[in-house]
Amino acid sequence: MPKVSQEHLDARREQIVTAAMICFAENGVHPTTIQDLCRQAQLSPGAVYRYFKSKEEIVAAVARAGQEMIEETLAEAAGAEDPLAVLEQVIERFAGLFDPDHAFYRRLGGRVTPEVLRRMDMMLRAEALRNPQVMEILAPNYLALQARVTALVTAAQAAGRLRAD
Repeated sequence: MPKVSQEHLDARREQIVTAAMICFAENGVHPTTIQDLCRQAQLSPGAVYRYFKSKEEIVAAVARAGQEMIEETLAEAAGAEDPLAVLEQVIERFAGLFDPDHAFYRRLGGRVTPEVLRRMDMMLRAEALRNPQVMEILAPNYLALQARVTALVTAAQAAGRLRAD
């Protein structure tokens, strides 16, 4: 039996996560069934279960995809020495997430849109209140983002580049 490449496995997994983002944004996390995900991904239940043991694992994978997006966005803006310039880059990069031409949407084949992303963010925040696994993924993410922005603002103020008030 021929082996499937890691690239193929990763693409299939991303296909399922993308389908989940779309389904969750359209219907909500709890009303969405595995059958809904299968239809959206155009895969059989067996194919989906090869990558994920449960819908809870899929929800966690969607949350991790959001976490990776935030980490990538922060990393893109880390180059400048001037804290105000870095802060401006962070703001610009995050504002760019709502541009349909952003690389994040292209990576997901254009099926996830800024509207889906906004809805997913709200759905995942609500899910984090109920699901400790999602909370474990999201909370450090938002805390890291808050800490990074706070540090940049503080540094820009200390350098006289941003008013203290």
